[in-house]
Amino acid sequence: MASKLIVNNIESLDTGRVIEVDSLADRQDLANDASGSGASLVSMEGGPTVEDAVLDRVIRVTSIAEMEAYSAPVGYVFSLNAGGRSGDFDVIAGDFSTELAADTLNGIYVGQADDPTATSKVSRRRSEENVNVKWFGALGDGSDQTSFFNAAAAYAESESVDNGGNKGPVIEVFDGVFSISSQITNKANWHLHPNAIINGLPKVEPTSEDDTTYLTGKVFKYTGIDQSRVLRIGDPSFKTQVVTKKGHVGEVTAISANGSTGLAGLSYTVTDGSAQGCIGVEGIVIADEGDDSNTVYGLYSEAYRSPATAKNAFGMEITSFNFGNTLQLNPYQAVGSGDGITANLNLTVGDTSADGTIWGGDANDITCAVYVLGKGGAAFDKGIIFTNGSITSDIALALSETHRLSWMNAGSREVAYLGKEEQRLEAAGPVVTKHVRWPEDASGSGGYATQGLVSDQQFISRAAGEVDYKLASIRVFQQEDFSSGEVGSRFDLVANNQNGTSQRYQFLPIHFSADDNTASCGSPGRRWKEIFAVSGTIDTSDERDKIEITSIDERELLVAQACKSLLKKFKFKDAVAKKGKNARWHFGVIAQDVVEAFESQNLDAMKYGCVCYDEWDEQEEQTDEEGNVTSPYVAAGNRYGIRYSELLAFIISAI
Repeated sequence: MASKLIVNNIESLDTGRVIEVDSLADRQDLANDASGSGASLVSMEGGPTVEDAVLDRVIRVTSIAEMEAYSAPVGYVFSLNAGGRSGDFDVIAGDFSTELAADTLNGIYVGQADDPTATSKVSRRRSEENVNVKWFGALGDGSDQTSFFNAAAAYAESESVDNGGNKGPVIEVFDGVFSISSQITNKANWHLHPNAIINGLPKVEPTSEDDTTYLTGKVFKYTGIDQSRVLRIGDPSFKTQVVTKKGHVGEVTAISANGSTGLAGLSYTVTDGSAQGCIGVEGIVIADEGDDSNTVYGLYSEAYRSPATAKNAFGMEITSFNFGNTLQLNPYQAVGSGDGITANLNLTVGDTSADGTIWGGDANDITCAVYVLGKGGAAFDKGIIFTNGSITSDIALALSETHRLSWMNAGSREVAYLGKEEQRLEAAGPVVTKHVRWPEDASGSGGYATQGLVSDQQFISRAAGEVDYKLASIRVFQQEDFSSGEVGSRFDLVANNQNGTSQRYQFLPIHFSADDNTASCGSPGRRWKEIFAVSGTIDTSDERDKIEITSIDERELLVAQACKSLLKKFKFKDAVAKKGKNARWHFGVIAQDVVEAFESQNLDAMKYGCVCYDEWDEQEEQTDEEGNVTSPYVAAGNRYGIRYSELLAFIISAI
């Protein structure tokens, strides 16, 4: 098609006169450009209509250089089609020489042929607040993109409010691999999108983290839902990875290089009664069903101390401030949401809901509340330290009476423990020491019940694979009757033998007190077998303790003479039962013969201290709470006895 109309300049288009050209040579003439591509106002078959082109004042170009070759009037628009640099540029009036000079690679501003320094007009990219690094020529093809990133950062800093890069436009880094070989000169806010990969310093194994050390300023890293990180915020320095050898990958990663808070969560209480729901930072972890091979952390914190420069390093510090009243807690305290409790660390498990969700019902079976773990041979110097004065009372650890401290071996067997009623210390062997203290009486006055067992100290052998064997026990009983003058306490000592026999000793009273002349050593039904002493017993013979002091009369002398002839030799039945013919002979009298000697002179032997007769009631067998016999059954009975010190003195009087 031949040209229909020829005009001398582009302003003539405002008159409505339109050029339609189908000749490439004519188009080149019109564009004043060898490529002819600048004549976008000329309608070609398949393109926009001439009317659209005129009304929109659109000039289509494929490079920045083409734009710079034009002298387009204010109000016109360049449509750039150049890959990542594509976009629309408005020709606007004004002095933009400073902005153009800062935008060295023309990512935002482009000068015109008739005003190359933009002192009166400029072509400015249409954009929202953020800018794209590809506008400045970055390709994302893995090659060195340092110059393009520098150009984008220089523009961003020139546009910043504080001239520091922190309040200027955000630089978006979209898909591609961008190699950065040196530090970016100007600070900026960098947003890295899911498929944007930065290659800077070499990766530090085993981290998978991209190195953003060279990106000066702040880095925000967005990733897709199928990737490990959604947002990275903070300092881009690679130093944390060099020190820790890991990338700290998380849905949100906050890094601080100047000692300030990495991630802060602040929540204010409200006045509508929902203060319990105010949570600064909340994290919920749900383990995948059917896969228990992976570790799941609800909250994980690591602290690394640099060997040369760091001072104190706290893995986690929790500080509580309380401006109201608090309850005094104990192991049985039921805590409500409005009870005024301030706890520095509150560990809870499960929920009270019964709606069948995972938070209620049976979702309460957790192995332990606190687990201290050393990794790779490393270990803590101490477990838990309570500094002096950090606790106002003298109770460092409060447990309910149903709990105890436990020590376990590598086979998960409990080898030692310390509890309310029982303790086991295995330093000298597998022996359990169990101490039971009976509760206070109902009045709460601190006294004990009026009868029964008060204290029980038991020594038990508890070796692996064996049945518990009670080696010995020390028991304290409180007697029933105080009014009769009987001793109020009894001290039992029991020693058991492997062959099933045992030795049992009872001491009355349990204490050495000022109660004179009230307790006996042994009893008629529970006698001592032998007494070993350096010297004999000392009998009271003080005149001040005696009355009715008289001489022995004739009939008593006759009894004394008779008793002299009553001396015999004999063997004890229990000794014969145990030793047979090896049982030894003993010398003495028969108590019943002495009684008859007194009766022969019409005297009552029971009125003289040399002869004794005792009776006792039946005594039931006593066992501990585990069924072990601590005091055997004793049938009712009686027994005669002789005080030989008095009998011999009596016989001597007749010699």
